[in-house]
Amino acid sequence: MLYFVPNIVVLDYLSETNTVAEDVRNKARDFLSSGYQNQLRYKRSDGAFSVWGQSHQGSTFLTAFVAKSFKIAAKYIDVDKAIVDAAFDWLAKQQTPDGRFPEVGQVFHADMQGGIRSNSFALTAYVLIAFAENEEVFRRYKSVMTKTTDYIANNLDKMNDAYELSLATYGLMLAKHGSRREFLDKLVDLSIFNKTTTERYWDRKPVSVEVTAYAMLSFISDDKLYESTPMMRWLNRQRYGLGGYPGTQDTFVGLKALATFAARSSGAKNNYRVTVKYSPNVQRKFDIDKHVPMGIHELDIPNNIRNMIVEIEGTGNGYFQVWYQYYQNIQVAKHRFNITIDQLNTTTDNIQQLDVCVNYVPVEAYQLSGMALVEIFLPSGFVAEADAITDKTGRIQKIERRFSDTSIVVYYDNMGPESDCFQVTAYRRYKIALHLPSYIKAYDYYNDESYGIKQYEGKVLQLCDICEDEDCETLSC
Repeated sequence: MLYFVPNIVVLDYLSETNTVAEDVRNKARDFLSSGYQNQLRYKRSDGAFSVWGQSHQGSTFLTAFVAKSFKIAAKYIDVDKAIVDAAFDWLAKQQTPDGRFPEVGQVFHADMQGGIRSNSFALTAYVLIAFAENEEVFRRYKSVMTKTTDYIANNLDKMNDAYELSLATYGLMLAKHGSRREFLDKLVDLSIFNKTTTERYWDRKPVSVEVTAYAMLSFISDDKLYESTPMMRWLNRQRYGLGGYPGTQDTFVGLKALATFAARSSGAKNNYRVTVKYSPNVQRKFDIDKHVPMGIHELDIPNNIRNMIVEIEGTGNGYFQVWYQYYQNIQVAKHRFNITIDQLNTTTDNIQQLDVCVNYVPVEAYQLSGMALVEIFLPSGFVAEADAITDKTGRIQKIERRFSDTSIVVYYDNMGPESDCFQVTAYRRYKIALHLPSYIKAYDYYNDESYGIKQYEGKVLQLCDICEDEDCETLSC
């Protein structure tokens, strides 16, 4: 979904602003079509979607995410209506008598699915949003949605978590429920306002971007565009250099909020000049006007520059971003996954075997990780075959080989403090001497701050092990 949903945001923005950018539109449609076909691999025969496909029970969270995404995508590409209808039908059947939507599949997005907390309202609110973002769907399931909105509205006093509250507020805004502004007021009370930068955000790691984006969408839905500006500033500052955010949900909701804001504050009246000065005699000027849609102006700044002056003259709106890169030694960071690696003895240097065990380090005793991935990078010259992984604890859900079989990714539903172990077998395809150390990384798919990494040497060949004829004599082998 990472390469599917951002293109929906792009196409929605182009449509809402009547922007003529056919090259961008066509590229987004192409990505959308290929992403749609790929997502169908995870469809079950009962209409639900599962992260592991037909072999596992359908997921409430994933089915809601896919159903609402497909419904929006149908405006731009051919989407099988029967598939979308079946997904919403399946979701409606999961509702409990009191109006809740529990997770019936595996918990792989711990915050969205409430971890193991039975009183989480986040998932129910997320399903409400999936239905309410499309008026036709919301009307079709009116009786189902009435129970859900009432259930959420009646539990305001029990919601003290910003994540739950942000989803509930946006869901009620879309449903135009009478209590929506009470929820918004309580959500604002949990926010942080930085007077220096005039930014508003919610410090709810690892989902701060999502919370702030849902809050911003709630403000915009309530016709409070001006009041949402501090949230827009904060969200813009969290983006990566290429424009997105760390995870799928962050990217989808964050970009949706920013695009909605941009569409409402249309650049049709743009007419201004940006001047960038970064040394006494060097400056660049950029002219922005309505005749250059989707215009992006870029400037490479010398590495030794530490201060710039930016001047803006004229009227309109836009976004100025400074993008920089730096190196960080993540091996010395505090890890949330422990990794142990035991290099096994083999009868030949052409076979590399590792015993690997991984466990999650929770902040609180009851916590599990979200969907966990363990990626094994093999030493230079080694490759993995189809039977490279032997599961010792029986919890591996999926195995992938990447980068021409030089990397293996092992998927788990989640991880806890107990170790999950497996054995890796790789074969030397090329003789490469004095290779650099390789590493194994474990991480939570939905939380980029939750990871662990560990190096290992592997079987290192010396120059004399690979030399031939005269080369060996030169090396005195």
